[in-house]
Amino acid sequence: LFLNNPNIANPVANPVTDVGYTVTVSDTLGCPKSVSDQVLINVLDIVADAGPSDTSVVVNQPLQLNASGGEFYIWTPSSGLNNSDLNDPIARLNNSQQYVVTVTQASCFDTDTINITVYKVDPGLYVPSAFTPDNNGINDVFRPIPIGMKRISYFRVYNRWGKLIFSSSRIGKGWDGTFQGKPQDAAVFVWMAEGVDYLDKKVTKKGSVVLIR
Repeated sequence: LFLNNPNIANPVANPVTDVGYTVTVSDTLGCPKSVSDQVLINVLDIVADAGPSDTSVVVNQPLQLNASGGEFYIWTPSSGLNNSDLNDPIARLNNSQQYVVTVTQASCFDTDTINITVYKVDPGLYVPSAFTPDNNGINDVFRPIPIGMKRISYFRVYNRWGKLIFSSSRIGKGWDGTFQGKPQDAAVFVWMAEGVDYLDKKVTKKGSVVLIR
């Protein structure tokens, strides 16, 4: 089971679960009694996880990484990290960086990567001026892009008569151009947004967006 050849002295085992093997050896000189020995192979499920998906920060914003999957961790490169041997070091970067974490347990290891994009701008909520909700996978959803932000307090969209047609406080959530299930006509809509940056400073913005059909 899991052996490339059970009839040779040095087979290669590739088990996916714990398994015990018994090897039986007979000599070539006519001895009628064979000799056996056993070995137990414990399979460790080592799956490295570098933490959240690829992310974005502003220059010198502290970002805590959070890897999992094993007992020992090594991040490379070590530049920008307060300690490259922790599972959760803090990164402070001036430029975009990809980190590779190697997760080890016993003699087994696995690796994973995380890409960090560094924007050389002030922390804030960056909002596009137009969107095209035509379900082509490009610019279909209108939402703020939080850079250097801890959270979004609210993001609201109003029509020309001041009626609230969309509201969310979840990062990444946006308006798909519908209201109560009905696609809205091409028009100009007003939005307001507020959030808190990584320095605990309140950021408030408002503006307009063009819905293009």
